[in-house]
Amino acid sequence: MKGPDGTLIWKTHRIARIASSEQDIYFCVVRVSDAQDMSHYEGKCRAQYVLPSDGEEDSVELLWKNFITGFPLPAFWKDNQRRFRGVNQKFLDFYDFDSVQELLDSTDEDMNWHVHPEPFERDEHDVLEKGITIRDVPGQCLARGVQRNILATKWPVYDVQGNIAGLMGYFVSAEALAHVQQQSHEALFVDRVTRLANVKGLLFLLAQYLDEYRFGHRNFVAVFIRIRAIDRLLRRYGEEACNELLGCIADEIRRIVGPVGASGRFDRNQFLVFSQYTSQEEVRDLGQRLRTGIEAIHSFGQRSCTLFVEMHMAYPQDQSDFYEDIIAALLGRWKKKS
Repeated sequence: MKGPDGTLIWKTHRIARIASSEQDIYFCVVRVSDAQDMSHYEGKCRAQYVLPSDGEEDSVELLWKNFITGFPLPAFWKDNQRRFRGVNQKFLDFYDFDSVQELLDSTDEDMNWHVHPEPFERDEHDVLEKGITIRDVPGQCLARGVQRNILATKWPVYDVQGNIAGLMGYFVSAEALAHVQQQSHEALFVDRVTRLANVKGLLFLLAQYLDEYRFGHRNFVAVFIRIRAIDRLLRRYGEEACNELLGCIADEIRRIVGPVGASGRFDRNQFLVFSQYTSQEEVRDLGQRLRTGIEAIHSFGQRSCTLFVEMHMAYPQDQSDFYEDIIAALLGRWKKKS
């Protein structure tokens, strides 16, 4: 059990249920654990968490070495005076150190890598003196001559008596976190072949355009595009080559639509474009440019092709047909309308 100063006191709890016809009653006895209790507990923990070792090296040491080597973020551990006792390779790479010897027995302040060291020092004192864990605390540090934004996590390290002997922690740079978030976003909303929006991404875009239509009173059109030749070319050249062609088509759609619209793929050979407009002339021009641009693609790589575009346009003003078209398209049941 953790005391007010963060110290751990090992205690043994024994609970017995006393039978009663009216309600359940429990009898609890708590006492400070003795050496026999601790030995029994340690044996159970080792059996549960530690792999049996067939070699000469103890498996606890083996697991620790593998864990700290493979841990994907900069990690460190310090003594109870906040002096570095060890770091992993990711930490050395982040700060461009050759060896842990360059910072061993130093504090953050000794290393001069915080323009404002007080928040870091205060957090570490809380960990060491109160036994608390801090998670994802934002801050800045100097690395390779540049100030970097990081999120730091730290927790206390206990000795066998339950006293706080130091702290461990890791951090993630804001840049790395942004990269992960971007990857997660792309995995959810971006089609991996064309780099346009996928079905989920199109639904998200549709919601945005509908909000602007309803509350901002800005008209938009949904342009459905089908290219039947894709199925034939898939049978002739295979999936990898077909994906190359789809990438060329997506690039052309992206170029034509530009920054004033959004586009995505909702089936192998079907695309959807959203674009706001102020006149029907703009819509007709967009449709013509999309058709002309896609049908102008006659080769991809070393292969030739002839493409024909089927196109249908839907407007939210015609609510019945508009929502029917959207749902049918995303379910793969869109049919060309005359």
